[in-house]
Amino acid sequence: QEDGRVCLDIHKMALFRADELLTHSASTSQRLTVDEFLRGWASMLPPDTPLSITMLRGRAVVETRGPQQLVKPFSASLLSRDVKKRFKELFDQQASWKREDLLPYVCDLVGPSGSVDQLLMKHTRVTRSPPVKGQEEVRTYSSRV
Repeated sequence: QEDGRVCLDIHKMALFRADELLTHSASTSQRLTVDEFLRGWASMLPPDTPLSITMLRGRAVVETRGPQQLVKPFSASLLSRDVKKRFKELFDQQASWKREDLLPYVCDLVGPSGSVDQLLMKHTRVTRSPPVKGQEEVRTYSSRV
């Protein structure tokens, strides 16, 4: 701009900082709870920056260990480009996935004439749970093997 100021995309900056925190926790083998991660992440950004654990899809997963929910780095960019190997890596990491959590890990595998739904139908098994009081049914995806 003419006045010399620079505008940063707060969403991209937040993801950059999340990647830094994930890299640090991986290098120290330290697992942070979701609350610890969100507090640490927020401390790296301007106050009132909107943050959500869902922003980490494709970068990390949340593992439940007893009463704790831990953030574990799990980057889509480090997974195999081979479709079968990719799905094996995904289901080795987690036995079942919600669609919205799985999509960032598989959307780059869809060919020009294919769709994500076709890919999921071919490589996963879908389980539907009945809707609970005003909520939609929940679909989870697991390995066909």
